[in-house]
Amino acid sequence: MLSDIERKTLRVLFNYSHSHKRMPTFEQLELMIGRNRPTVYQTLKALEKDNYITWADGNMKSIVVIDPWERSYLGFAEIRKRYERSV
Repeated sequence: MLSDIERKTLRVLFNYSHSHKRMPTFEQLELMIGRNRPTVYQTLKALEKDNYITWADGNMKSIVVIDPWERSYLGFAEIRKRYERSV
């Protein structure tokens, strides 16, 4: 189960990347979720560890959202259906 900050960060990354066709900068993400850099970094690492995102070299541009919805609430089929509708 994701924490509130992890869930919020995941939704911000997904929504921002779909509307802007790129990921936010670290500074933008800090402002959008209202947390400082160490907390944002820890949150991104936790999302990466749980396979919600991939993140290479700590570069914000390299983030890819793998799973935009929290798994504990939706079955795999529902996640796949929502993802396919969003792309």
